[in-house]
Amino acid sequence: MAIFNRNDERIARLFGTFLIAEAIACVFFAFAHLNPHIPLGFATLQEPLNIPAAIVETLCGIALTIGAVALIARHPRAWLRALGGQLFTLGGFILGIIAVARGGGGGDDPVNNVFHRVMLVLGLLGSYAMLRRGRRDTHPIEHGAA
Repeated sequence: MAIFNRNDERIARLFGTFLIAEAIACVFFAFAHLNPHIPLGFATLQEPLNIPAAIVETLCGIALTIGAVALIARHPRAWLRALGGQLFTLGGFILGIIAVARGGGGGDDPVNNVFHRVMLVLGLLGSYAMLRRGRRDTHPIEHGAA
C-alpha cells in the first residue's frame, strides 16, 4: 500500500474534488446536448441536439471520475490516472472547439463556447498542477512502501 502523509491526503482530496466538479459539469453539458429544456430559475438552458458532443462529454466525465476516485481512494497510481483523465478531457474540449469553429457541433452557441473555453483553461491549469505534483511523487509507492 502506498504511503501518504497528511499533506498528501489533503492535496489528493482537493484534486479529487476538483475533478469531480469538472466531471459533473461534463455530464451536465452532455445531458444538455440531448436538447432538453433545463430550467435554471432565472433562465432556461436549451442546447441544440448534438449526439457526438453528448458522447464525448460523457466519456470526459467518466475519465475525470476515474481519476477522482483514484485520488480519493489513495490508489498507488492515482496521480497518473487523474492526469490521464485531465488530458483525455483536454483532448475532448479541443475537439469540441475545433468542431464548433468548423461549423459543426451544434452551431455557434455562446453558452457552449464559454463552457468549452472555461473547461479548457481549468483542464490546462489542473494538468499543469498535477504535472508539477507528479514530478515530486508520480506514485508514492516508490517512497518507502514495499
